[in-house]
Amino acid sequence: MQTAVMPNEWLIQLEQAASNLDENSMTELLQRLPDEYTFLAQALQNKVNNFDFDEIVDLLQQTIRLNK
Repeated sequence: MQTAVMPNEWLIQLEQAASNLDENSMTELLQRLPDEYTFLAQALQNKVNNFDFDEIVDLLQQTIRLNK
């Protein structure tokens, strides 16, 4: 998944929403993605729909660390 191309602020917001199990905020953040990232939005939305919050958090934390 190409999360590294996303702004760090957005990644942190999505990670916080996933940590808080906040489906609505995650979906809202995913809907803000430009059309060029539709594949990423769909892949992450599938994880949200399947309640794979731990996997989302792990992925985002790794990406945030790499972006520092």
